Amino acid sequence: LVVGGLSIFIFGLNLTKENLRCISNQRIQKIIYNSTNTVFKSFFVGFLATIIIQSSSGVTAIVVSFIASGILSFPQGLGIMIGANLGTCITAFLVGFNIQKWSFLIIIFGFILSTIFKKPQYQKTSQVIFGIGLLFLGLEFMEKGFKEIATSPIFSDLIILYSNSNIVALILGIVLTFIIHSSSAIIAILEQIYAAGIITLSPAIMFMLGSNIGTTMTGLIITINTNENTKKAVYANIIFNVLGMILFFILLKPYTLLLHMLEQKFFINFPEMTIAFAHLIFNFITVILGYFFFNQLVGLTELLFSKKEKSSPIG
Repeated sequence: LVVGGLSIFIFGLNLTKENLRCISNQRIQKIIYNSTNTVFKSFFVGFLATIIIQSSSGVTAIVVSFIASGILSFPQGLGIMIGANLGTCITAFLVGFNIQKWSFLIIIFGFILSTIFKKPQYQKTSQVIFGIGLLFLGLEFMEKGFKEIATSPIFSDLIILYSNSNIVALILGIVLTFIIHSSSAIIAILEQIYAAGIITLSPAIMFMLGSNIGTTMTGLIITINTNENTKKAVYANIIFNVLGMILFFILLKPYTLLLHMLEQKFFINFPEMTIAFAHLIFNFITVILGYFFFNQLVGLTELLFSKKEKSSPIG
């Protein structure tokens, strides 16, 4: 159930992403081109584009192509990437509200639309709806699977053995997100694991922090055979998320306590929402800090690249 549900989830996510990109790609590109002349605008464009595409990796791919072609500068592209971090939180909240219970109705609705309307644009729209239905169907299967896994004594003992290791949870979040190439999928899995009581809150937070780093590292693959400005933007985004992780690691105990209090007061019957809020608070605070220290982040990245150039042998 877990592996099958994850497969359906990722397929639905990709189906939705690709068809949304076909529907609104030109529109998004026009917005990016005309609306990134300030830091605030570039942040907002990244946030909005990620909500539309439901994939920060998809937004990063578009931004990389714009930087590589010279349409966007390194700071403009970086601003969009940072704004995209906040946009990914929307998916986490949809998962937290248990929309997966409506998955079959969404799939049926998408199928009916594809049957009635034959124009390519309508077909793409129906595929988007169908993909969203598959996404939540996959989540439903994963939820059932994780509940079964939680009752296994062997697995429970194994998780308990490592549940107090925040470092292991951090590394797993980075590695799994890098492999799957979707922080949305990883956060969705994490919500289900936490709701099933397999993992405690503190390592769940560290897992989430690792996921935010892992999703930025997937951009390294996109930068192969691109120009220096593209590499700067991707590396700066990684640095941004690593610094955010360090900050929240230092504040882990009070942050965990705050989330635990919120859960007990508001989300006692919906523990998935605790992870969704943990994801939102982290990204909201780091994006605010990124806005006020944006020039310093750009300067740090420029400095690192200038040192790299000096250390490289000539020829």
